[in-house]
This record gives sequence, C-alpha cells and structure tokens, in this order.
Amino acid sequence: MRQWKARIYQEGDETGIIDLMNLVFQQTNHDMEFWSWKYKTAPRGFLTVVSDDHGKIVGHMGLQLMDIKVGNKIITGSQACDLCVHPDYLRQGMFLTMGKTIMKKAKDEKVSLTYGFPTDPAYYGHTKYGWFDVSEIPVLVTYFDTHRAVEGDFQRLKRMEPILKRTAKYLDWFFSIWRQHAVTSIENIEITQVSCFDREIDRIWNEVSTGYGIILVRDHRYLNWRYFADRNSTRLNSIHT
Repeated sequence: MRQWKARIYQEGDETGIIDLMNLVFQQTNHDMEFWSWKYKTAPRGFLTVVSDDHGKIVGHMGLQLMDIKVGNKIITGSQACDLCVHPDYLRQGMFLTMGKTIMKKAKDEKVSLTYGFPTDPAYYGHTKYGWFDVSEIPVLVTYFDTHRAVEGDFQRLKRMEPILKRTAKYLDWFFSIWRQHAVTSIENIEITQVSCFDREIDRIWNEVSTGYGIILVRDHRYLNWRYFADRNSTRLNSIHT
C-alpha cells in the first residue's frame, strides 16, 4: 500500500523540492534562490504539484504560467518543468498521478494549453494522460572550432586521431570562408548592450508577433524576468512595472 499522496504545492515545500531535485538531477545544482526565481517570481505565476510521504517530498512537477499568442488572442498557457520522482518511489504510478493532478488544477485556473520538452522516458509518461506530439524541434549548429568540437572523441578513436585532426582543420578553414560570404552587412544599425528592457520592446514585439500564428509573448515583463532578473534576490518589482 502506497504511503504518499499527490497534492498542490504549499508554502514551505521548497526545501524538500530542492533536495529532491538535487538528488534526481545530479548534473545540476538547485538552490532556493534559483527555484524562487524560476517559479515564485515568474511574471504570470506558477502551479506545482508534489508527492508527499508523511512530510517528505518524493515527487515534483511544476508549471510556469505564461502568456501565449494564438492567432490574434492572448491566452494563458504553461510550460511543464522539473518533473522528478525519488528513486525509491519509482514504478508506483506517481508520474501519472501528479500529471493528472496538476492538469486538473491548470484547468481550474483557466490554463488553456501546456507544452513541454520531455526526455524520452518522460515523454512516454505524459502520453498516458493526454499529451500528444506537436512537432519535432530542429537543431541548428555551427562550429567555430571543429577541432575542439570533436576533441572528446579523439581519446576513444586513437587510431583515427591524425585523420580526425586533419579533417577538423580543413572544416574550420571551410566554415570560416563560408561564414565570410554568408553573413551580409546591414547598414545604419548600432548594437549596444542593455541592462533592462523598457516598454519600447513591447512596440517591437507587437510588430514582429503579427507574423506568427502561435508564439510565447515576449514583452518587457517576460524578457526582464527571463534575462535580467537577479536570481540571487527578488528585485523584480521594479522591472515588472
């Protein structure tokens, strides 16, 4: 008989959530400041569900709420983030239970759509409660230093190392020539570094967004939170006005 239950986030769950993330996502280091920035200070808010085993957080799934332009309307949407289950609680139906719980809460909060970029195992779990494919995401890559890009493979391909190095050298030369001809100059454009977006970016957003049928709203509130918010503090009130 299972001892855990899925429930909506409550104030004070943060420590348990962060401990769980650091256990499951061992290649990253989550802390209170980053979690607060990612969820609590998100411009449109957040929804989170946890699995609780007598006060111990053993599962988590979050939604970052955001404005999405669909056609000529702005709707409330969300991105699914940070799905994780404690290793000792795998294969107990926790993923499915949390998914259904948070989707019901999202519906109650008038969230019209949710999207995500799941890993292969998570993808299969999401399809069990109604998710479906929209499209594949293309990956665009350009190498500025082909030699370094393949350097890690040299140790495993000792016999091929001289050939690989020579090939990488020629590829670097080819791409450098190609980039010189591919990049066209634009006159009367000045590039400067900024530390905050003002409402002028909203005018640009309104002009550019007309060319998209569906797109995340990138107004000054979102851009300031996403790129300029101090993730070690909560100085967001001044840039959201």
